Parts: sequence; C-alpha cells; structure tokens
Amino acid sequence: MYLSFVVLFQLIVTTLQLLLPLLGIASVETAASYRVIITLLTYLPGAIIVARRKTIPIIAAFVAYFSVLLISYVLFPASHKFIESSQALTLTPISILTILFVVSIRDFENFKKVLLYVARASVAIALLYAVANTLSPFKYLDRTYSMSFGYGMLLSAMFLFTQQGYIDKTMSFLLFALILIAGSRGPIVVLAIFYTYYTLFLSSGKTKRRMIPVVAIAVVAAVTILPRLESFQNSRTMFLLKEGELFSHDSGRDENMYSVVGPKIMERPITGWGIGGDRYFLDGGYSHNIFLEVYIHYGIFIGTVLFAWLFFYCIRMFFSPWTKHMPGERGILVMMFLYGFVPKLVSGSYLIDFSFAIFIGYLISLKRHQKNFKLKAERQL
Repeated sequence: MYLSFVVLFQLIVTTLQLLLPLLGIASVETAASYRVIITLLTYLPGAIIVARRKTIPIIAAFVAYFSVLLISYVLFPASHKFIESSQALTLTPISILTILFVVSIRDFENFKKVLLYVARASVAIALLYAVANTLSPFKYLDRTYSMSFGYGMLLSAMFLFTQQGYIDKTMSFLLFALILIAGSRGPIVVLAIFYTYYTLFLSSGKTKRRMIPVVAIAVVAAVTILPRLESFQNSRTMFLLKEGELFSHDSGRDENMYSVVGPKIMERPITGWGIGGDRYFLDGGYSHNIFLEVYIHYGIFIGTVLFAWLFFYCIRMFFSPWTKHMPGERGILVMMFLYGFVPKLVSGSYLIDFSFAIFIGYLISLKRHQKNFKLKAERQL
C-alpha cells in the first residue's frame, strides 16, 4: 500500500508545486525545492522496501543505467550535456525508482484504491488551483494555462470516469472543465479520446445509453456554451478550438522536432548520438517527441526494436484472455497508455517524465498480475 501511495502522491505534489507560488506561500524556485525534498523523503522508505523485496532487480537496473551513462560519455560527446546535468543524477534515477515501485506492488487492486482516493483529492486541489490561477495577485506566469497542471490531472480525470458512481464521473467532467480553463490542449484531446473509447466499448448497455448523451452534451457545451462564459475567455485551449487550430503546431516545437533533430538522426542512423544527445543540439532542451528522442539517442535500429517490443507487448496484453474476461483491466491498460505514452508524442521526455515511468512499470508488472488473477480463479474453482 505504501508504494502505491508514494507513486501516486506525486500527482498531488505536482499541482501543489504550481499552487504555492499563486498563494504567495513560496517562490517558484522554493516550491520546486519543496517538491524535490518531499519526493526524496517519501521515496527513501520506498527504496528500502523495494531493496528488500527485489535486491537483484534494483541493483541491475541502476548498474544498467550508469553503464549506459558511462558508455555514452566515452563514445558520444553529444551526451555530455545531459550526463553532466542534474537531470541525469536526480530526475532519471527517480523515474527508475518509480518503475521499480510500480513493479514491486504486490496487489494492483491496492494501487487502484489509492488512485481513487488521490483522484478525488485532486479535484479539490484542482479547484483551488483554477481559482488561484484566475484571481491570484501573485501570478508568476505570462500565460493563462499550465501544461503541468493539465497532465498532472489527466490520470485522475480518466480513472474517475471508469468508476460506476455518477459522482465520480461528475468529478471527472469537472476536472475536464478545469483543464480547459487552466490547462493545455494535450490533456483535453487525450481525455476526449478516453471518454469516447470507454463509453462505446467498456460501458454496460444501460450505462452506455445514459453516458452517450452526457458525453455528447459535454462536447457540444465545450464548443458552444463554455467559450461564452467569462471563466473560459482566457482559456488557450478554447481559443484554439474557436480558431480551428486545436491540432496546429503553434508551440515552436515542430522546429526542434523536424528541422534540428530529424537531420541529426539521419547523420547517425545506426549508433545515434548517445543518451540525452538531443540536449546538446537543442541547447539543453529535448525533442518533445518520444520517437525522435529515442532515435537520436540510440539510433534507428535499436529504437525500432524498443518500440516494436513496446507495441507488441501492449497489443498482446490488450487481446489476452485475461483482459477479455476482465474488460475493466483492458480499460486500465488503455488508460495507462494514453497517460504515459501518448503525451510523449508532443510533450515531455521519457528520461525524466513521471507518467512514462508509471506506464512502463505497469506494463512490466502486467504479467505477474495476470498470473495472480489465474491463481485466484483456479482457487475459486
């Protein structure tokens, strides 16, 4: 239970980091420091638990990681910028620990219970953040939206929608509206996809007949009514929706993705430029696209092998007898894929992103959870 809490507590800490400066409690830098301290304090007991349960895997994981750093540092000078940064020694190891924490969770039902509590608590924090982001005299951003807020609420919004109670579903729609106000467009698109998928393919007949009109009304309201409300006037997502540019590339990242990273991949398609190599060419930034990032790090061949394994494994689990008889688990798999992988197509980095670490840890643990399900079924027989 503690490992589940440690991992999912980060969903709350992420929003609290954004909230504290808006309330005038701490500066942006101080709030970031608080988050690091809280993470370390909560992760340390978790690391001890995992070290006792899985001594060899945790040693192997970090030996492999630092071996990759060493090889890249010796063979690929472009990787020096990342390896010498604080990310390589703090954020990436924390991501590795997150993977190991999720893998070490013995009963995934406990993970889902904790996620439900965290998701409900996230609604209250999200409301406070949205109000503060609108009214606070301590605004520290030159924009009215936050990518971190939107993606931080994404998992909570999706999971609440999977619950049977209409109160939880209502809270999910509330998070959707709050992300429209204060978040970015990426999470909105992902949520719309998940709402549609879950309603059409995983809801019961009775629930489906009720939810289809609700989802349809929500979509119509998002396009027609919400843009007229004062709270949504400054929403960047609503502005892009009204202008018909919701799927446009207006963030400037396409320049990094294609004009800089793409040619560099083709210069070294076999070996790549080493782990974190894109940081060298983007002046410390990263590709904001997991395909480009992996290809520039490890080359097209190794990158393609990694992605082939990832997609094959996801497809295999999606169509396995376990998820066929447990459609709710199929929904969780889709939810984790949308939460951990899909956003990496346009934002973030797999090396430091918390959501990607949860997704990978969940995938690795699926096989064990499947075996546990079979054992429980055999005992009942």
